[in-house]
This record gives sequence, structure tokens and C-alpha cells, in this order.
Amino acid sequence: MVEIGRYPYTAHMIRSPSLYDKEINKLKKIIDKHSKIMENTAKHFFENERRELNFKYRFTSLNSKANVLIIRYFAQLPHPHILAGYEEQFIVDLKTHKVTKIFVREVPLER
Repeated sequence: MVEIGRYPYTAHMIRSPSLYDKEINKLKKIIDKHSKIMENTAKHFFENERRELNFKYRFTSLNSKANVLIIRYFAQLPHPHILAGYEEQFIVDLKTHKVTKIFVREVPLER
């Protein structure tokens, strides 16, 4: 269910207002309520990370062919040198309204 990397398929950012706002807000509330899980997941996969990670919602994308939402969270590192932070993407099936997969990855600094 959790995998290192990023969602590998084409998806398009959803701009608000949209038909998906109600669903996105509902899912964000659930994810935010359990936000410590994101920090624990990142630290599990990237064991050298010792800093506190504060994940914040960034945006949601839609893959209409696969009928999934991709909800993106990002934890910015306070004094980045090589990494900007960590990203987690929650893949949500629109039929079942359940998270089917989570992608976690290190995000390098852009130069």
C-alpha cells in the first residue's frame, strides 16, 4: 500500500471550485486528523531523517481515466541543503472513496 516514489500516471491539477471540492475537503479532514502517520511513514522509509516533519496540503490532481484523486502533501525542511523536503501522495479511488495507495518520496532542492 505504501511505496517509495511518486504517482506514475498522468493527472491534472484540480482548481477550486470544482465538482470534487466536497470529496477533497472530506478526505483532507481525515488525513489531517491523522497527520502524524505521514511523519512516521517518511521516517520509516527514510531512516536518516530525525527532524520533526510538518506535512501540509498542497493540491489535488485527477486521473479521470483511472477514476482516482491524487492528494498531495509536502513537508518542507527548515534549513534545506540537498533536500527541499518530503512528499506524500494519497491515491483515492472515487468509486469506493478509499485510499488505495500512498507514495512517499524525498524531494530534492531545485537549482
